[in-house]
Amino acid sequence: MSDSPMSEARVVVTRSDGGSQSVSCVGAGPAVVCIAGGPGRSAEYLEDLGGLSKSLQLVLPDARGTGQSDDPVATIEDDRSGWRVEAISADIEMVRQHLGLETMDLLAHSAGCSAALLYAAAHPERIGRLVLVTPSPRGFAPELSDADQIRRSRADEPLMAKALEARARLLGDPPPDPTELPGLIDAFNPSVYGTWTERAQQHAAAENDQVSVMARANFYGPDFSFGGVEDALGFVSADVLVITGDKDCVTGVAMGEYIAGLFPAGQHQTLSGVGHFPWVDDSESFRNAVLAFLSASGHAG
Repeated sequence: MSDSPMSEARVVVTRSDGGSQSVSCVGAGPAVVCIAGGPGRSAEYLEDLGGLSKSLQLVLPDARGTGQSDDPVATIEDDRSGWRVEAISADIEMVRQHLGLETMDLLAHSAGCSAALLYAAAHPERIGRLVLVTPSPRGFAPELSDADQIRRSRADEPLMAKALEARARLLGDPPPDPTELPGLIDAFNPSVYGTWTERAQQHAAAENDQVSVMARANFYGPDFSFGGVEDALGFVSADVLVITGDKDCVTGVAMGEYIAGLFPAGQHQTLSGVGHFPWVDDSESFRNAVLAFLSASGHAG
């Protein structure tokens, strides 16, 4: 990992489609590029990842159409390809080039991990270290996920029954009317965190203002699959850490073990009492896990 390549609080990067991508920079020290998930949520929700900015410079791009970044530049009417995870992945390379880094350390969360995995497969030589936080199971075989078992194990928790009802409606066919979405998301959110603390509630309350409906709806194409990408990850020689939470009802734990196993130097760590946003549920454990991983390779600040 290189020393911080820039000191500006916010910079603008020209994306692969020619649009402008807003990138905020938080903290000081070795740089880590952080890819937000959601999908379609601005990088603002990552905050400073539980205090990592005290040791690292977090480089936080807003994905297409989120935060202060432009919508995709469409060349034909109703072209959705510019919103896809494949396009988000291509933008990562533009950020690297803007930073002037030969290799870069990359941290991704949830759906952002899908973009990071595609990037690592396409550019294995550009990855210094890779941290994947509660990675999405999309694109992998559904039976690999144990999220459903975790949801059942938490069924007796307060608010969980309503949360799971809301989840079923959100994923239902036909889909809910857009006017229903804010209420359903509010009801679903207690299941996303390890515990529904005031801190978790504040983090969840910011979601509606941070999400682009178009970016979320079009992030994954209908036939999205990693397919042969899984084999390509076997050529990524970088150290890889996958972090999961044992109370994560969204992506589960087993997927983390599987993804870590795709890399020659992959390792998996599960944090106790933690849901889908580890830096919110237990900032100290999350921060220590990331810094210990980077320090083991001699690169943490």
